[in-house]
Amino acid sequence: MDNLHFAHAAFDRGLNCCQAVVAKYARQYGWPEDALLAAAAGFGGGMKQAEHCGAVTGAYMVLGLLADDDAPDNQQLKDQAGAGVLAFNERFLRRYDTLLCRELLGHDPTTEAGRAAIRAADLNRSICRPAVAVALDILDDLHGQGLAAPSSIATETAPGKAQRRCLLGPSLKKPTLDEVLPLAVGQGSHKRQERFRQTLGFPTTTVKAGNTGEDTGTVSLQNWFCEEIRAVAR
Repeated sequence: MDNLHFAHAAFDRGLNCCQAVVAKYARQYGWPEDALLAAAAGFGGGMKQAEHCGAVTGAYMVLGLLADDDAPDNQQLKDQAGAGVLAFNERFLRRYDTLLCRELLGHDPTTEAGRAAIRAADLNRSICRPAVAVALDILDDLHGQGLAAPSSIATETAPGKAQRRCLLGPSLKKPTLDEVLPLAVGQGSHKRQERFRQTLGFPTTTVKAGNTGEDTGTVSLQNWFCEEIRAVAR
């Protein structure tokens, strides 16, 4: 599915511009989509002020997440994300000459008259959806040029490099479920951790351990999950 088709599908789901951008990358890299959609929920309509387009602010969120894995400290994280934001802005401005929602639309969506004009001209379809596709195209291009690297935040089987070293140590000891869950669904996310336990059926659920390319039969999901993390850390 190309980015314009994805944008149409995202809007048809009821997502706003910002949510549509983060949803694409959440699916691509296994980030926690529900949490990211919640974080992006208030950014539609130029943050409800007709200011920066949601496609733009969504791209900023993605650029921060993409910088996450490579940054050894917060200052470098900010520097990497900031460099990505500047590169994104320059390319988006080449296409649209503005980053602002009201200027992209030619109407102010914070006023009733502006909203009526937007609906009458169906600008959601002709402006907003293509703007999301352009933002995604730019992100894809920046990532393809190595200006951003995929983050592994909150993925089920690939915590970040620093987290893996901290978790496993030089002995690559098998982590316990209690050690794994905060990395899988986020520190302090006790409700999500409990849902994760219930969904996966620890410790009785079994799965095929087929990622190694060997027919190893079934193992307890807890053991499989730990082995997957150890494999990634190697």
